[in-house]
Amino acid sequence: MGVSVLLLAACSAGSDAPAAANGQGTGAQPGAEPAEVPRFMGHPPEYYVAQLADSEDSDERAQAVAALASFGPAVAGVVPALIGALADTETLVRVAANRTLGKFGSDAAPALVQALGNDPRSEVRAGTALVLGNSVGTHDGAVAALAAALNGDAALDVRVSAARGLSVGGAESVTALPALVEALEDPAPELAQWAALALGRMGPA
Repeated sequence: MGVSVLLLAACSAGSDAPAAANGQGTGAQPGAEPAEVPRFMGHPPEYYVAQLADSEDSDERAQAVAALASFGPAVAGVVPALIGALADTETLVRVAANRTLGKFGSDAAPALVQALGNDPRSEVRAGTALVLGNSVGTHDGAVAALAAALNGDAALDVRVSAARGLSVGGAESVTALPALVEALEDPAPELAQWAALALGRMGPA
């Protein structure tokens, strides 16, 4: 099954959660309904956590990321597994992981900040910058990381994505004002345009 197909399934499918056979070992009181086990495509989250950690097939690992996205950040083990995937050897897996973590909110922001500064592939850093914009205002390090990428990354696509990420934050990105003003003078028109948009969304000084 292709990764894109599995991503669609993860977005549209609800949890298939058959009840446990009995309440023994679950902490359930006698007569109480046993806790439901969340599942995706018939498997619990632990199955995909193990697949992500152990599979030698990069497509399988990317599919595991897509599956874990369906469980959400509240399910135990999901966020740590995805943070671990940010160090995967394959770009495909890292991109999928940072996109998913970006949807999970501020809990994943520290790991995304690190990925923005350290990932060797510009396409991964650019994608990280975009999703990190969602954490502006909820994580103190997000604006500083985006500002550093805006003026310091060697890749134009990363700098543009950093400006786009800062534009999402609006007034919350005000500490990046010097970096955005500097970017207005960049010879790349796309970067200057996104910097101007981010400044405009900050409101009046």
